[in-house]
This record gives sequence, C-alpha cells and structure tokens, in this order.
Amino acid sequence: MKLALLLVVVLPLAFAAPAPEKRFLLEDFSKIFNVVELKNTIQDIVNKAGTDASETACENECRTVITATILKDTCKVICKSFQALISRFQIVKTTTAATL
Repeated sequence: MKLALLLVVVLPLAFAAPAPEKRFLLEDFSKIFNVVELKNTIQDIVNKAGTDASETACENECRTVITATILKDTCKVICKSFQALISRFQIVKTTTAATL
C-alpha cells in the first residue's frame, strides 16, 4: 500500500519539478574572474598574436600580458578556449594608428 502511494503521489511530483536552467560557463567564471579583465586580456593577446594564434603562441603572448606570477597558470585555461572566448566576447584585432 505504501508503495502504491509512493508511485501515485510522490513520483509524479518528482517528475513535474522544473529542470534546472542551463547556464553559460562564463557565468561560473564571473564568480572567479573579473570578466572585464578577462576580456581585456584576451584583447591584448589578439592584438599581439592575432585571432588565429595557435595554443602555444597564445600561451607565449599571454605570459607577456599577464604580469602577476601567480596568474601565469591561467594562460593554459585561457588559451585552451581561446577561439570560444574570442567568439563570445566578439573580439577583433585592433591596430593602433602610427603617429607621424
């Protein structure tokens, strides 16, 4: 009898519960990183290495852009998802005009 009650009442309630919302990974990053600073770092790397930079080239430029020694390890994380971050932030390579 208890099993029947469980199947008739509790089980439909469990399946009727709303599904958790899907979140973009960047929302999780915003709790750890300053997203504006991350975007600026990606922009600096793109300006120096280009948008089609390999992971190795990205990491090399990242290490020159990020000056804090403790943050150098974040270059691996940034460069693993370099193309996705460029797309997400809609980053394009900017050139500075030479002053005459």
